[in-house]
Amino acid sequence: QQMAEVSSEDGGRTSDTIYSDSWLRLRQEVSESELPFCDLYAVREVFKSIPSNASLHLGNSSCVRHAQLFPLNDGVRVYCNRGTHGIDGCMSTAVGYAAASDTLTYLLIGDLSFFYDLNALWNRHVSSKLRVILTNNGGAGIFQYNLGKKGLQTLDYNIAAEHGTSAKGWVESLGYMYLSARNKTELSRCLPELAREDVGTPII
Repeated sequence: QQMAEVSSEDGGRTSDTIYSDSWLRLRQEVSESELPFCDLYAVREVFKSIPSNASLHLGNSSCVRHAQLFPLNDGVRVYCNRGTHGIDGCMSTAVGYAAASDTLTYLLIGDLSFFYDLNALWNRHVSSKLRVILTNNGGAGIFQYNLGKKGLQTLDYNIAAEHGTSAKGWVESLGYMYLSARNKTELSRCLPELAREDVGTPII
């Protein structure tokens, strides 16, 4: 079906929304499949828990791709700073925004972008309403999709920057709250904490 633009009586133009309405109807017919614990599952559950008055900043690559798959509560404002192909300054941008905001600011960020911009958290103006959702899967998983090990044997070491680094020590040394989830049960325990505004400290 096509979207048709028609002229109204006063000479202005209005749009027939048959096309978009059809897509919205089809979307409602698609049921969510059961997911194992993974990045996709975590993003979906976090998105369900973000309050309507909050802001969401997106990191690079997988974060943006995952974010477009799941709905957010009405009123959540979404921002994305791609920087130099995305890895530069994603966290710095969110930290600066949160410092000037009165509401919760969430950042969904991958591990390489997080560790690359780690010093953004070493800042005297980090807001207690900052919530950083770090999807730490040990490297740039996005390259597994478009290159794959069959195409490049040294992918993990040379391009995806495979690692075993944890943010725990750095985050706790700054006095921030560190939460970790390695399964669905642990994630469900973390989500209510992220949505609290009275914690008095940033949460990673």
